[in-house]
Amino acid sequence: MAYELNDHPYGGRSAIAVGQRLKLMRQALGMKQREFARMLEIAPNSYSQLENGRNHPSIDILWRIIDKLPQHNIDMNWLMAGEPGGLRHDFAVLLKSMYDHRLTL
Repeated sequence: MAYELNDHPYGGRSAIAVGQRLKLMRQALGMKQREFARMLEIAPNSYSQLENGRNHPSIDILWRIIDKLPQHNIDMNWLMAGEPGGLRHDFAVLLKSMYDHRLTL
């Protein structure tokens, strides 16, 4: 079952859409912003600005995410454009479930 993140607001290349994908991914991993920022070796307030769409992540930050989470097959296409082709199926299902749950709140 293919899950298209472009079918909802988490698709797209805007800073807000990228930030929403980062937040959804971090939450799916059960991590706090501070923990995720530490893993990426950036300041927590810098990471918060990425999630809130105030800044675009650098290519270096995106590659760090990919390198630090190889078990989920996160790729640049999903991070930048919401194209889930490379995501591990169970992780894509978890992301979809979390997104759908947010719609019902």
